[in-house]
Amino acid sequence: DIEILLRYFQKKSSRRFVLKPDALEALKKHTWPGNVRELLKICERFSQNLTGIIDAAFIQKTLSPSAKSSPTTSLEGWEEAVFQNGLKSFITHLEKRAVEEAMKRNNGKITACIKELKISSSAFYRILQEHQLHF
Repeated sequence: DIEILLRYFQKKSSRRFVLKPDALEALKKHTWPGNVRELLKICERFSQNLTGIIDAAFIQKTLSPSAKSSPTTSLEGWEEAVFQNGLKSFITHLEKRAVEEAMKRNNGKITACIKELKISSSAFYRILQEHQLHF
Protein backbone atom coordinates (compact mmCIF):
# COMPACT_ATOMS: atom_id res chain seq x y z
CA ASP A 1 0.00 0.00 0.00
CA ILE A 2 2.96 2.33 0.57
CA GLU A 3 3.63 2.78 -3.15
CA ILE A 4 -0.02 3.51 -3.95
CA LEU A 5 -0.27 6.06 -1.13
CA LEU A 6 3.01 7.69 -2.17
CA ARG A 7 1.76 8.16 -5.72
CA TYR A 8 -1.49 9.64 -4.43
CA PHE A 9 0.26 12.05 -2.05
CA GLN A 10 2.73 13.05 -4.74
CA LYS A 11 -0.11 14.00 -7.09
CA LYS A 12 -1.50 16.29 -4.38
CA SER A 13 1.92 17.83 -3.65
CA SER A 14 2.86 21.20 -5.09
CA ARG A 15 6.36 19.89 -5.78
CA ARG A 16 7.39 16.59 -7.33
CA PHE A 17 9.94 14.25 -5.83
CA VAL A 18 11.69 11.09 -6.99
CA LEU A 19 12.22 8.14 -4.67
CA LYS A 20 15.34 6.09 -5.16
CA PRO A 21 14.83 2.32 -4.76
CA ASP A 22 16.68 2.29 -1.41
CA ALA A 23 14.34 5.02 -0.12
CA LEU A 24 11.28 3.01 -1.10
CA GLU A 25 12.68 -0.02 0.74
CA ALA A 26 13.32 2.11 3.83
CA LEU A 27 9.71 3.34 3.75
CA LYS A 28 8.41 -0.21 3.38
CA LYS A 29 10.45 -1.37 6.40
CA HIS A 30 9.17 1.43 8.65
CA THR A 31 6.46 0.35 11.16
CA TRP A 32 4.26 3.47 10.60
CA PRO A 33 2.86 3.95 14.09
CA GLY A 34 1.06 7.08 12.89
CA ASN A 35 -0.45 5.20 9.95
CA VAL A 36 -1.50 7.15 6.84
CA ARG A 37 -1.25 10.54 8.56
CA GLU A 38 2.41 9.89 9.36
CA LEU A 39 3.10 8.92 5.75
CA LEU A 40 1.39 12.12 4.57
CA LYS A 41 3.60 14.21 6.88
CA ILE A 42 6.68 12.41 5.55
CA CYS A 43 5.60 13.20 1.97
CA GLU A 44 5.21 16.85 2.94
CA ARG A 45 8.81 16.78 4.17
CA PHE A 46 9.88 15.28 0.84
CA SER A 47 8.72 18.48 -0.85
CA GLN A 48 11.10 20.41 1.43
CA ASN A 49 14.06 18.52 -0.02
CA LEU A 50 15.61 21.03 -2.41
CA THR A 51 16.91 18.43 -4.85
CA GLY A 52 13.62 16.56 -5.13
CA ILE A 53 15.53 13.27 -5.06
CA ILE A 54 14.80 11.18 -1.99
CA ASP A 55 17.29 8.52 -0.90
CA ALA A 56 17.47 6.20 2.11
CA ALA A 57 19.66 8.65 4.05
CA PHE A 58 17.02 11.37 3.69
CA ILE A 59 14.33 8.89 4.80
CA GLN A 60 16.31 7.97 7.92
CA LYS A 61 16.92 11.64 8.72
CA THR A 62 13.24 12.45 8.16
CA LEU A 63 11.98 9.56 10.28
CA SER A 64 14.31 10.34 13.20
CA PRO A 65 12.64 12.04 16.20
CA SER A 66 14.82 15.16 15.96
CA ALA A 67 13.89 15.69 12.29
CA LYS A 68 10.24 16.26 13.15
CA SER A 69 11.01 19.45 15.02
CA SER A 70 12.33 21.65 12.21
CA PRO A 71 12.93 21.34 8.47
CA THR A 72 16.36 21.76 6.95
CA THR A 73 17.18 25.21 5.63
CA SER A 74 20.31 24.22 3.76
CA LEU A 75 20.75 25.32 0.16
CA GLU A 76 23.18 22.50 -0.50
CA GLY A 77 22.44 20.89 -3.86
CA TRP A 78 20.54 23.88 -5.25
CA GLU A 79 22.05 23.45 -8.72
CA GLU A 80 20.67 19.94 -8.97
CA ALA A 81 17.30 21.13 -7.67
CA VAL A 82 17.11 23.72 -10.44
CA PHE A 83 18.15 21.12 -13.01
CA GLN A 84 15.61 18.56 -11.76
CA ASN A 85 12.60 20.83 -11.17
CA GLY A 86 13.28 24.05 -13.03
CA LEU A 87 14.13 27.52 -11.80
CA LYS A 88 10.52 28.62 -11.35
CA SER A 89 9.75 25.66 -9.09
CA PHE A 90 12.91 26.29 -7.07
CA ILE A 91 12.12 29.99 -6.60
CA THR A 92 8.54 29.18 -5.64
CA HIS A 93 9.83 26.73 -3.04
CA LEU A 94 12.22 29.36 -1.63
CA GLU A 95 9.42 31.95 -1.44
CA LYS A 96 7.26 29.59 0.56
CA ARG A 97 10.08 28.68 2.92
CA ALA A 98 11.04 32.34 3.42
CA VAL A 99 7.49 33.30 4.38
CA GLU A 100 7.09 30.30 6.70
CA GLU A 101 10.34 31.08 8.49
CA ALA A 102 9.55 34.81 8.72
CA MET A 103 6.15 34.02 10.23
CA LYS A 104 7.81 31.80 12.85
CA ARG A 105 10.44 34.41 13.71
CA ASN A 106 7.83 37.18 13.95
CA ASN A 107 5.21 35.16 15.85
CA GLY A 108 2.73 35.46 13.00
CA LYS A 109 2.82 39.27 12.87
CA ILE A 110 2.19 40.00 9.21
CA THR A 111 3.46 43.59 9.15
CA ALA A 112 6.76 42.53 10.72
CA CYS A 113 7.12 39.71 8.17
CA ILE A 114 6.49 42.05 5.25
CA LYS A 115 9.13 44.46 6.55
CA GLU A 116 11.65 41.68 7.19
CA LEU A 117 11.16 40.15 3.75
CA LYS A 118 11.18 43.57 2.07
CA ILE A 119 8.20 42.76 -0.13
CA SER A 120 4.88 44.45 -0.74
CA SER A 121 1.81 43.35 1.17
CA SER A 122 0.22 42.19 -2.10
CA ALA A 123 3.26 39.98 -2.84
CA PHE A 124 3.08 38.58 0.70
CA TYR A 125 -0.62 37.72 0.40
CA ARG A 126 -0.05 36.24 -3.06
CA ILE A 127 2.54 33.86 -1.61
CA LEU A 128 0.17 32.93 1.24
CA GLN A 129 -2.61 32.22 -1.23
CA GLU A 130 -0.44 30.35 -3.75
CA HIS A 131 0.87 28.00 -1.10
CA GLN A 132 -2.31 27.86 0.97
CA LEU A 133 -0.42 29.03 4.05
CA HIS A 134 -2.48 29.89 7.13
CA PHE A 135 -1.15 31.53 10.26
